Amino acid sequence: MGARGWIKKGGACLLAVSLAAAGCVKKPQKDAFIQHWDVQAQKSEGFSPNPHPRKVEFSKAAITARPEEKAEAKPPRALPKLKVTLRMYDTDLVAVIRAMARAANQNVVLSSSIPGSTGAGQEKGLKVNVNVVDAPWDETFTSLLSSNGLAYSVEGDIIRVLTLADMEQQQKLKEAKNRMAAESVRAKDLEPYTTARVEINYAELSKIYATLSGMCGSASTAMPGGQEDKQGAQPGQTLRDITPTSATDDTIKIHGPGGMRRPGQLNCSVVPDQHSNSIIIQAPQADAEKLVALIEQLDKPRPQVKLKAFIVQTDRETAQQLGVQWGGLLKNSNFQLSPAQAGTIASTTTSGSTGANNGSTTTTGGTAGTTMASTTTAANAGNASTTTTNNMTPIFGGGTSGQGFAINNPANLTTAATGLGAAGTGLNFLFGKIGENVLEAQLTALAEENKIKILSNPTITTMENLSAFVENGKDIPYVSTSQNGTNVQFAHATLKLEMLPHVVDGTNLRMKIVVKDDQVDPNQGNWVQGNPPIYKRETQSNLVVEDGDTIVISGLTRDTVTDANSGVPFLRDIPGLGWAFKAKSSDIHREEMLIFITPVILQEKPVAPVPPVAGAIEPPVAMAAVQRP
Repeated sequence: MGARGWIKKGGACLLAVSLAAAGCVKKPQKDAFIQHWDVQAQKSEGFSPNPHPRKVEFSKAAITARPEEKAEAKPPRALPKLKVTLRMYDTDLVAVIRAMARAANQNVVLSSSIPGSTGAGQEKGLKVNVNVVDAPWDETFTSLLSSNGLAYSVEGDIIRVLTLADMEQQQKLKEAKNRMAAESVRAKDLEPYTTARVEINYAELSKIYATLSGMCGSASTAMPGGQEDKQGAQPGQTLRDITPTSATDDTIKIHGPGGMRRPGQLNCSVVPDQHSNSIIIQAPQADAEKLVALIEQLDKPRPQVKLKAFIVQTDRETAQQLGVQWGGLLKNSNFQLSPAQAGTIASTTTSGSTGANNGSTTTTGGTAGTTMASTTTAANAGNASTTTTNNMTPIFGGGTSGQGFAINNPANLTTAATGLGAAGTGLNFLFGKIGENVLEAQLTALAEENKIKILSNPTITTMENLSAFVENGKDIPYVSTSQNGTNVQFAHATLKLEMLPHVVDGTNLRMKIVVKDDQVDPNQGNWVQGNPPIYKRETQSNLVVEDGDTIVISGLTRDTVTDANSGVPFLRDIPGLGWAFKAKSSDIHREEMLIFITPVILQEKPVAPVPPVAGAIEPPVAMAAVQRP
């Protein structure tokens, strides 16, 4: 046998050995410890908290002294300022006052105690001498009264001229009215006060306190003991200087511990206690019970929501195939959604049900679009095609399946539909039921075939109305030079998914979704002083989904440009002639990122009933949540 024969035989043996070795190579196995806890995490997804009886402690009712307050006094009406000239000798005071009233067009009422104010005592009137030239009316009027031991008060449009004895009598009358009003208010408003401590179990203490504070009156202060410095009337004073102006202002207002109250507010005060995470209430028994009932409504256990997400990276073709393959059942009619055709954005079903495609605006120029379903018999236009065949995964019967309607991938909407060109790059939202087993099995199978790459598969459980987010990436150092030297700063280049669920009616959720995708430009030709630029993309959307629906976010694309130089060695380096022996090529690879979010409302943990024991004493009735003293 020649050498050539030995070479052929040796090559065949080597090939056989290589194939045998390749067949014996095992696929990499998952770590048993990690796999065990993955299974445990799927089995024990958790529950929403069950409500428990609230502990409320009431103290014994007690009379609480409350401060007295007076309403703020209104400023009196100003007297006229016009200039007057008076030259009178040995003239009756009453006549001078009336002349001044006519000159200023004022309404003046004279007390009967003033000499000369009545016909019987006119001959006993006070005589005055006045010589005033171009003086203000108010100064002349007050000086005239003060010189003769008189005073005045302004009540609306009337000026009352009184003697000092009249003013002191008026002050006593006002004080008597104040006492009567205060006693009346005390008899009506003074009630036994109680102090209650209410534990806050689920809500935030600060938010409950802020809500209850708006229900109670604001704090107010008053003079200690309600005492006033009383002085006798002085000549030239107004009645307002020593007594309240009107009967409404002089009523002493009685307030509870919360202070002054607006209409609708309760007579109460609340104080948060951080140590025991409780609210301390001081109020009459009826108002305290109202606040406790309000806390019962506000501090309820909120449902928890499990958010499961898949963040995968694939190429455009695989993403389109996923859109074709997802199928489901709507009202006994099978249908299938396919990628959009040129110039169409409507979807069609034979069942009349509606599928939604909520587009969302992005910072890279993506536009929002809405895809609605209409009831027709044929899908002659739109991104949905109807079929009555069963060439998809069935809902019932053999195989794994979803539980609702399918979702298409809108990343291939064309120029006529969105204006984004042949391959639209908008961030798009769709939602519907896929079925967790269908989604996870299909993504896992595609990952094993290296058609997709599962970047992250987080599962987060959060309470209703509380945000949950997943962030993955790195910080990029930036070097900047200034007069103070060289500084190193960091910029975030991360993929962040933030979700805020709100349970609407127990079966639907309102979701706020924020997606941020910041990536470093790998092309060093675009770098500035060695610092790479960061491409930022962000989208926000609010939508309502059903419990268990899967939301799909697509359109997060990235183009990778690879430049390559090839040619004949040595010859391509010849000056002038080298271009004939070398070539330059550029390869563009587009990657698509898909995000799948499935929110599931966790139900309350079932409580097993305790079987009765023969001969046991029947347990007492459960204590009510609010225990009265």
